[in-house]
Amino acid sequence: MTNSLRTLATGMDAAFYNRMKLGATILAASALLACREPPLAAPVPALASNAPRGHSPALATFHNGEAIVWDVYMRGLSVGRFSLSVSGSRGQTVNGSLRQSKFARNFGRARLSLETTLAVTGLPEKGHEDVSLFGRRKQTAHQYRGSRVSWQRAGQRGRFSAPAPLHSALSALGTVRGAEVPDTVYVATGVDLYEVRLSLPSRETLADRAVVRIDAEAREVGASGVAALISVWLSDDQWRIPVRVHVEIGGAQLVAKQRPQE
Repeated sequence: MTNSLRTLATGMDAAFYNRMKLGATILAASALLACREPPLAAPVPALASNAPRGHSPALATFHNGEAIVWDVYMRGLSVGRFSLSVSGSRGQTVNGSLRQSKFARNFGRARLSLETTLAVTGLPEKGHEDVSLFGRRKQTAHQYRGSRVSWQRAGQRGRFSAPAPLHSALSALGTVRGAEVPDTVYVATGVDLYEVRLSLPSRETLADRAVVRIDAEAREVGASGVAALISVWLSDDQWRIPVRVHVEIGGAQLVAKQRPQE
């Protein structure tokens, strides 16, 4: 058991962890839990449909004061808690962070802190990522201008462009909450650009609860690496509370489960 855990820890190189970060934030927080969970009897909206590519930009939708805490597991072992919060009135700030479990810290220290500032339009204006893994720390700042984004890290600079407005890993999460679910979202995270293809939503039952499921495939643009396969289950009501998220990359699976309110 110990050897397999060490193999898991050391196998999480920067590229792998970056994809896990993307998966854990892009849809894991796709609909944040309100500070007061609404009654389950809330009106059930019609299922969203995929907006044709180029029909309209994918816009992030959040509500001020929202917060969520998820318990996160990898291969059935506790990784920690992933927390998100939303603040602001005219324009919003979305924050996300991972707090390691004591068990996970035995195999190496990791830190993940994300922040995105949204304009009133629902598109990101700027973002910051702070990722530490086994003693290696990388901080990246992003400036968004529609379908273009510039990044800066440790004195290095670069930029991306895409066929549609670009999102951060955090703002992309809000794009599945609206009346139309986009078929494709482009995400700039770290110094990489990802294309995320989303499925049509479908209704299911999870642990006797009505949910909406959306599947996605995230792949780095211009790379031939393994894609991240993501599934998210949202409460089937007007709030779209995230109940569970699965992220699979190269056979390794990350599972995030909504933590009951204390």
